Amino acid sequence: MNTVKTWSDEWLLRLNIDKCKAVSYCLKTPLDAQCHIIDVNMSFINDLGVIFDSNLTFKDHMAQKINKAYSILGIIKRNFIYMDESSFILLYKSMV
Repeated sequence: MNTVKTWSDEWLLRLNIDKCKAVSYCLKTPLDAQCHIIDVNMSFINDLGVIFDSNLTFKDHMAQKINKAYSILGIIKRNFIYMDESSFILLYKSMV
């Protein structure tokens, strides 16, 4: 962690410590940061749009994606009442 901080200071890139998170997928407990307090007791973390949970099951990620698909399905059904099946499938696939 100190190496990352030294590198960021050298290149004048400030790290927002409040937004930094640490997640560990091992049986051992993670090492404590020496200079800054980082939130390490997390049950899940969102990284690049993918939700990783502590058991690596991706249940929360899949549930979020399914809910998003149902939301878009509801929008399509409300706004396009009179539509044939092939048009509906094309619209649904393009939006979801």
